[in-house]
Amino acid sequence: MNPPHIHVSPDVRRCRITVHVTAPENTAVSLRVEGQDVEYTGAPGVIKLDLPNCTEWSIDHPTLYTLACSLDGKKTANIPFGLRELTIKDTRFYFNTRPFIVKAVQHQTAAEDSPEKQAPFIKQELTFARDMGFNAVDFASIFPDAAYDEADQLGLLVIQHLPASWDIDLIHSRWNHPSIAVWNLGITTRQRAIDLQQHDPGRIIFFTDDSGPHHIKPFRNDVAPLNTFHTFQCAPMDTYTQLYLSHLGEPDQPSWATECGYGSLPVQPVISKQNKKDILAQEWKDRDLSSTFTDPAALSKECLTFQANTVETQMDALRNNPKIAGYSFCRLKDESSTDSMGLLNLKYETKPLANTLKSINQPLRPLIQLQQHNLIPRQSTQVTVNLANENKIEGRAELSLQVVGPTNQVLWKKKRNIKIPKNGKLLWEGSIAASGSPGVHKFVVRVLKDMKRIAENSVEFFVYPPVSPWNGAVNVLDPAGIWKDRYGPLVGDTSLLAPIQIIPPLANTIRAYPDNDLAQMLGQIHEGAAGLFFAPPEDWNDLATIVDETLKVQPAPTISAKAGTVHYAKLHPVFESLPTKGLMGSTYSNIIPPVTFLDSSDEDIAGSIQRSPESDNGDLRWGSDLLVKRYGDGRIIFTHLKLLENLGSDVIADSLFVNLLKHFARRSLATRGTLPVHQRSVEWLRTERKHHTHKWMVLGMFPNWNNAGMDMVYPPEEAMDFDATYPGWYRAINWRTWYTTTSQKHTLAFPQALAPVYYDSPNTDSGIAYAYAEITCEQRSKVSLHLDTKNPIKLFVNGALHGDSATEALPETLQLKQGKNTLLIKIAKHHGDCHLQFDLKPTEPAGNITWWK
Repeated sequence: MNPPHIHVSPDVRRCRITVHVTAPENTAVSLRVEGQDVEYTGAPGVIKLDLPNCTEWSIDHPTLYTLACSLDGKKTANIPFGLRELTIKDTRFYFNTRPFIVKAVQHQTAAEDSPEKQAPFIKQELTFARDMGFNAVDFASIFPDAAYDEADQLGLLVIQHLPASWDIDLIHSRWNHPSIAVWNLGITTRQRAIDLQQHDPGRIIFFTDDSGPHHIKPFRNDVAPLNTFHTFQCAPMDTYTQLYLSHLGEPDQPSWATECGYGSLPVQPVISKQNKKDILAQEWKDRDLSSTFTDPAALSKECLTFQANTVETQMDALRNNPKIAGYSFCRLKDESSTDSMGLLNLKYETKPLANTLKSINQPLRPLIQLQQHNLIPRQSTQVTVNLANENKIEGRAELSLQVVGPTNQVLWKKKRNIKIPKNGKLLWEGSIAASGSPGVHKFVVRVLKDMKRIAENSVEFFVYPPVSPWNGAVNVLDPAGIWKDRYGPLVGDTSLLAPIQIIPPLANTIRAYPDNDLAQMLGQIHEGAAGLFFAPPEDWNDLATIVDETLKVQPAPTISAKAGTVHYAKLHPVFESLPTKGLMGSTYSNIIPPVTFLDSSDEDIAGSIQRSPESDNGDLRWGSDLLVKRYGDGRIIFTHLKLLENLGSDVIADSLFVNLLKHFARRSLATRGTLPVHQRSVEWLRTERKHHTHKWMVLGMFPNWNNAGMDMVYPPEEAMDFDATYPGWYRAINWRTWYTTTSQKHTLAFPQALAPVYYDSPNTDSGIAYAYAEITCEQRSKVSLHLDTKNPIKLFVNGALHGDSATEALPETLQLKQGKNTLLIKIAKHHGDCHLQFDLKPTEPAGNITWWK
């Protein structure tokens, strides 16, 4: 019972409680802590009761006391309470004065469930959450009082999201529960958060206003920043994404992963409302998936295994991040199409992912980072192993390292005595090597103390035969030779008349592709060649409309917070010597496409399955990762598989690339000579590039910790070197070419231009980026500046600072000299988007300017 007029506030440090009793002045108040020699009789108000022999309410020992309350001789309530404290100090949570990592799981049942129906569900869920290693639950809704009683008894902290319509009566009804440690107000005003803190000062408050996420500490009035982020990543997770998660967060702020996880797929029959047609059955038949998965049930089972593997990689990367103060795990969808965000499904059954979570949440766990996961026989790779040691285990132990081969034979082992390192510190680093046999290998790390295993983890790596070059000829659209060092060792020769025509990712807009060369290549394909088009730009359809309407495509991103996307590989020559007949697992992590195509392919080789982001009823969205379209007598294969950028560094990319060449060379023809080009498309490309594109070189992201990056002088402000490599905030960075277009109002979108990590919420990290361009003037000219951005920027013209948005309004005009002029823009991203619109217009009739091409 939680009467609104009696509030128990614990004080762990002083071993006492403060009881606030609101009643008329002449009311006789009687308080007694049952089982303790502690009593009070007197007037209402603020009453302090010392508990000298108290025991803390903790995760391992949730000791509860009962305060018996009587007013005017009438028993009013028995209030359970616990002595506990959760606060934030510097960048960490502290629980009962000790550093503490909050490991929460979100719970949200279906809206149609009644409180009575929820009660047994919640009790079972919370018990299971504790058994799986979570120490907190993130309640997305207000639940029956029994749920909080259960959390009190189990020793689970509660992060309670409050509805926008919350009032003081709601707070009163829950405020004596020791389990409730955080009120999360979501998006609200700062004043409303302060009002709540003044009314219930003993709890942490999270909220977000126009300036970003914030927190208020218990018994403090100051509002401080809170670094929050969402981590819904491309899966399987590539090396860059793991680095991203391992470095995410501000070093001087508490970093809270407010939502992390990876949803599985609702693989079940979906009946279209329009035509009463079983979409799943039709797609299954059209794609001939029976030879790949047997039936939808087999696919569903494989999706759940894939979900578990992805989550393990994601969470180990987060736990490897010393800046993470805690995380809230959500998106625990299973094969059901109905939301059930917790550990149990709506049938009160344990989700398959739960057992993986128990292993992930172990307080003592080796965290393994392999530099490469795909190797050739006898190849070595570097390994770093840090130790999660949340319970501060100390002393000596034995470290055991093993490499296990495809036949489960131990190929290499090492043992050494160690001093158990502190949380997040290095456990071991070195190199391991593949055996001479292709297949799945495993690197196993164990920590033993007194002959007992106290911690263990393992990761798989894969060994494939070396890839032999294809002896045929290709023609590559690569006038600057950017890609030659990558594809060159894997092909025999290059020739304009080759049966394989390759279009690499040259620019973010088709308008910047070489006009005549591209048209000639399309002509060769039309006459019988096969064209491999890697990462076609978003505006490809603008050209396709001119060339041939049948070449238009429907690209779709493969990332969504609602559910994960899985990619399948069929038994096909393109996947010769590679894992097939199933989902693309971790061995494919570096080449998984960020974009798929919703078009039907003439030849279904590899595809994607995703829960539609636009649907709430479990509809599936099917895509083609290798989209084969006929064009005249030839074929164009569109793909966003990241093959070219990984050639020479990932044997999977090498093998897929060579297999693609072999397969489509057998189905293509070499033409006899050069062909007349599609003149209209050449003229359109030439005009668009000349008059409607601006070329930039972009670089980023450098650190912008605590939003102080604009005051740092990074290398581009001192010297311009487009061949240089710099340390970014989570990985090495290089200059990249990027084009803005008239149709997009010359918008430079830095997240798309710079980030190889595709994620659902690009607004939660920070960084500093640069954009450089050159402009030529026939004579000294005055130009008007058209610039629009919400981000802080500095503008340098010809090496001199011409504007700093932090201190002054940017100029409306610029004076450019005759000849070459340079522009350098420095822009800050901090918990928000990062883009700008930039253009220059002559103010004088004779002031012609030419943008860098």
